[in-house]
Amino acid sequence: TFALTVNGSVSATQAVATKVLTKDTSYTAFTPVTASGGTTPYTFTLRNAGNSADATLPAGMTFNTSTGEISGTATATLAATTFTVKVTGAAPAWKEK
Repeated sequence: TFALTVNGSVSATQAVATKVLTKDTSYTAFTPVTASGGTTPYTFTLRNAGNSADATLPAGMTFNTSTGEISGTATATLAATTFTVKVTGAAPAWKEK
């Protein structure tokens, strides 16, 4: 027997274009990219602008890989930086049965 499932593709939408924060000042957590389609749960990865390597936020800030939310209070400065958020769905690229 043979079974085939074709899942929809994951779509990512930019929800926050720019955010300016102040060192040592609290702020409301935010999610810069939202996901839809595909197969949940999603995995969010913070990448550099060219999407060629993982990126890190300034000290004191965290990136939630399950929700894509950025939170915390920056305890270090960061020059204007562009990040990419990669979103991956749970469905494998292929499946044997």
